[in-house]
Amino acid sequence: MDDIMKNEKLGEFTKIIEEMNDGVYITDGKARTIFVNKSYERISGGDRKLFLGKDMKQIVEEKLIDQSATLEVLDKKREITMNQTLKNGKKVLITGTPIYSDDNELSMVVTVVRDITALNKLQEELYSKQKEIEKLKLFIRENGGIIYRSDKMKRIISRAEKCAAYDTTVLIAGETGVGKDMIAKFIHNHGNRKDKVFMEINCAAIPPTLLESELFGYESGAFTGASKQGKKGIFELANGGTIFLDEIGEMSLALQAKLLKVIQDKKVYKVGGEKHIPIDVKIITASNKNLEEMVNMKRFRADLYYRLNVIPINIPPLRQRKEDILPLVNSFLESLISLYKEDKKLDEKAMKLLYDYNYPGNIRELKNLIERAYILSTGPTIVVDDFPTELRNASVSNYSASYDGMSLKGALESLEKELIKNAVKSTKTSKEAADLLCVEPSTFTRKRHKYML
Repeated sequence: MDDIMKNEKLGEFTKIIEEMNDGVYITDGKARTIFVNKSYERISGGDRKLFLGKDMKQIVEEKLIDQSATLEVLDKKREITMNQTLKNGKKVLITGTPIYSDDNELSMVVTVVRDITALNKLQEELYSKQKEIEKLKLFIRENGGIIYRSDKMKRIISRAEKCAAYDTTVLIAGETGVGKDMIAKFIHNHGNRKDKVFMEINCAAIPPTLLESELFGYESGAFTGASKQGKKGIFELANGGTIFLDEIGEMSLALQAKLLKVIQDKKVYKVGGEKHIPIDVKIITASNKNLEEMVNMKRFRADLYYRLNVIPINIPPLRQRKEDILPLVNSFLESLISLYKEDKKLDEKAMKLLYDYNYPGNIRELKNLIERAYILSTGPTIVVDDFPTELRNASVSNYSASYDGMSLKGALESLEKELIKNAVKSTKTSKEAADLLCVEPSTFTRKRHKYML
């Protein structure tokens, strides 16, 4: 009688499992398939006869699935949850649970399979909407092509806006590739000279013997090879507007003295000329070198330095304002998509790779990396392997160095603190930050208090 009741209950359980909306896949303790419900047939697109009696290793080898939770459960003797891709391309979330017999032997593995293809589609739609929101943010933040989100750049833009209203000299400092020229143009375009000419010259790109004539011009016959008509210099051509002297630290001491006199007297003399030319220009200079240190080393005139450095603007390197990486990446991608008419996006791991990198070449290097990966990628998604090996190796080295000598607990806490800090900077409310990190708001608040952020 008891056996009959047990069989009836077993039959009822089988019916329940058969009618479940989620797929159910059961193997014995040796990974051999013993049961597949009809929902799994629907999700996988394959008849259960393809699976029944087969070992899970064989099923993976036949590429019916890309990886097996069952094999992981049998190996680790615990419940396993993972994402899986089926042969028909569907994405599923699977949870494999070990079942033990009365004598504590692992006798079965029950795997519940949930189709998340629709969820992934919703996530893609969400990603698309987020990109639209990001575009809107960029539209608000873009000033003359300057793309930023970080507080550091907000302060720089604020200072640039203030000094744009005055004709005082501005000295922009920063590493190569941080966008010193963009800030210079921003200042010009937001000042009362915005409708006048903006002239730019790189002092490092012109031989010292020719730089003076480029700046101040020359008279006919001033030197061998000089034009018979003479030539106007940058200062004369920029009269009424703005002149931007990039890499000012490369200028010779002799020419520095002449530049100082031009700034003080507001007039220039052409090379070989005796008649002065009145000038009215706003002067912006920039350098990737430490000019104050050069002054101490007698390689840059102190009097000129103080004349140029009335309003200093120091642009931090990209590695010190990582909040700007995502909007920059999105902007560069949008430009490439607009140019080549091929929609592409970065996957999460590729984005993390870019976020972790230190960028010795700053924004210029980031733009180069995005363009290269866009062109070399073979599908609609840019992945880690689309980036140079040296970038991947550098990111691993940076990560290792960051946690060198730490205990596991210390490293995890350091990483957790960094993630929470970045989430706070990237969002407006605690709930948004918690959602970004996929944790409950109460958990986020508790962790934030723990690290005093």
